[in-house]
Amino acid sequence: MRWDAEEKTGPAVEQPRRRYDFHNITRSMFDRFDTDGSGHLDKAEVAAAMKELGTPVSPHAIDSWWAQNDADGDGLVSFSEFKDFRRKRRQQVQAVWNDLRQGQDGGITAGAMRVGLQRLGLKATDEAIRAKLSTLDKNDNGTIEFEGRPLSLTSSSSSSS
Repeated sequence: MRWDAEEKTGPAVEQPRRRYDFHNITRSMFDRFDTDGSGHLDKAEVAAAMKELGTPVSPHAIDSWWAQNDADGDGLVSFSEFKDFRRKRRQQVQAVWNDLRQGQDGGITAGAMRVGLQRLGLKATDEAIRAKLSTLDKNDNGTIEFEGRPLSLTSSSSSSS
């Protein structure tokens, strides 16, 4: 079943494309995660951020993230290093998003989203994905957006994993 805007609110009205403010969003995230206000992230702050964002937290996951993102090896992640991480991650998410938008009907199934999440190193059941897709539909119009690009949602009868 496809969630169409017409089913919920009448004919869809094209929304103006919003500009994504990468720097300010990244700064806001960094400041929220920098709980001690030091201007750098330590491993405990990164672990708390990963947990808040729903990313699996383990010593191995943190060490792996750290090895990839503490570019200068000083044991802290600066805003510049965090911004580089966000830029790379944004490119990964954009690539997955573009792949997901290539569906035959322009929709996305929970199964397709699971594959996308796996490509990003994340796991979720179809039920959890459907619930998340529903919460991401901010306008309750059957679409979610990545940087202003709509993606329609479809339900799937695929099994959970």
